[in-house]
Amino acid sequence: MKIFYPLSLIFFGFLSSLAHAEGKIRIVVSVDWEGRELAPDNIEKMKAFRRDYPDIPLEMFLNAAYY
Repeated sequence: MKIFYPLSLIFFGFLSSLAHAEGKIRIVVSVDWEGRELAPDNIEKMKAFRRDYPDIPLEMFLNAAYY
């Protein structure tokens, strides 16, 4: 047990030097489509959003119960 503690400090110190985290914020727009919301006007608005903000990822989910 006496040798384990110093070795664990060295090991975790080594790991912490490898695990460098950068401060990043990732923005994702999530849309849950219901059956009636797939109107042409709404789809055009999503196309316009994609055109205006091409670097923001979009996740779209379709409710299978409507199809």
